[in-house]
Amino acid sequence: MSFLATMAQQSESRLQRAMSREPLEELTARALDRPTPPEYHPDGFEIWAELKPRSPSEGTLGSGGHAWLVHRALAYVRGGASVLSVLTEPSVFGGSLDLLSRIVNGTDHPILRKDFLVHPYQVWQTRAHGAAGVLLIARMLPDGVLESMVDAADDAGLFVLLEAFDQAELDRATRFASSTRPYLIPGVNCRNLATLRVDLSRLAEFRLPACRVMAESGVQSAADAARAVALGYHGALVGSALMRSSHPEDLVHELLVSGRSACLPA
Repeated sequence: MSFLATMAQQSESRLQRAMSREPLEELTARALDRPTPPEYHPDGFEIWAELKPRSPSEGTLGSGGHAWLVHRALAYVRGGASVLSVLTEPSVFGGSLDLLSRIVNGTDHPILRKDFLVHPYQVWQTRAHGAAGVLLIARMLPDGVLESMVDAADDAGLFVLLEAFDQAELDRATRFASSTRPYLIPGVNCRNLATLRVDLSRLAEFRLPACRVMAESGVQSAADAARAVALGYHGALVGSALMRSSHPEDLVHELLVSGRSACLPA
């Protein structure tokens, strides 16, 4: 079974347990009763900074617990990250919805829930935990399911990062990122799903659309950020490099300055 298929199967199991505890109607009402999450405003070249206890290719990235992760999230914000990305997948990445809630309660910054979601219920679950955005993975979701999840994100007031691993998926994501869906941003992930290794050079293989596109996985240095800009990307989602950094605030700032310096004047 492929990595994504395994993640989808485990996500489905978590979904069924959650739905047995709280029907969709109750979850939706609870989600809409929460305060509106912080609004995400795209602004030039951006760094989206990730919080994840583990990585499938690099193992344990942080063992300091939730308090340590909240402290690190605040460092990311001080460095200039425009979005915080929080893993909620438990088996491989060590995340949880409890971690998401802790980060939400610890900052007033926009937060993206990153997981392997398969149903609109999980979009509303994201809103109920206070996040401002949600990751959807194009390869995991047939058109009808993807459409229903994007619509749920719209109804919930969430922005969407729609992840692609190849050109066909990016083209498909771009079709969803129309002028009527300014809250949806395609992302390119350069992780090899067979080996789970990251190859930053893959960013150059994609023909990018005219809309905003994020580079995911592999950006580790100021030079990498500048390279992503040169290739046409509008920002980078950075995870392992920041989690391993002893000075995450400084690294976010360096990545941001390098990327914005590499941008051509308007």
